[in-house]
Amino acid sequence: MRPSRILVVEDDVLVARAFERQVSRIRPCVLTPTAEGAYDALTKNDRWSGFVIDFMLEGDTGLDVAARVRERYPETPIVIVTAHYGRRDVVNAASRLDCRLVAKPHVPRDLVGFLLDVVAYDLRQHDPELARAVRRIAKRARLSPKESAVLACCMLFESRKDVLQALGVKEQTLKTLGRRMRDKLGVDSLEAARNLVVLETESVRAGH
Repeated sequence: MRPSRILVVEDDVLVARAFERQVSRIRPCVLTPTAEGAYDALTKNDRWSGFVIDFMLEGDTGLDVAARVRERYPETPIVIVTAHYGRRDVVNAASRLDCRLVAKPHVPRDLVGFLLDVVAYDLRQHDPELARAVRRIAKRARLSPKESAVLACCMLFESRKDVLQALGVKEQTLKTLGRRMRDKLGVDSLEAARNLVVLETESVRAGH
């Protein structure tokens, strides 16, 4: 089975490479500078974990590309990077397509929400029952979306170092999210949080 990838559609080489450095910590990255290149990539690989799309492209816009992606991948995370971040028509169009928006130029922390979305999505693809257990536990504990995604991340990566490296966030950011998550779950470590999910999943599988 071919590995799942993240497609980056960006015509500025330096910006594309910056995206690649960050998102490839989670999944292999495919770069293309044009909408046509994106459409071609979609026909050659049917396993995608996420899409990073520049708004201004030669030919079709990033919104056009996002619309094409949504037709085939209704749940896969998409982020559109745009210098028109505050334009109402852009915001509304991105909302209709269920896409995140990131202002251009961006800084690495701007992609953290998208990367957390990718982690949660990958967990759903990897083990739907684990993902459902994460959602149930998160709902009971009233975890925020980011805290829920960190819990999902715990199920995909073995150590705190792996979680930190995969997300590309600062140590303090992960500490803050992790502490809030642990406090709400009533556990004292990421390993204990992982065990909560495993026990819940096993209980459901056993029919309890």
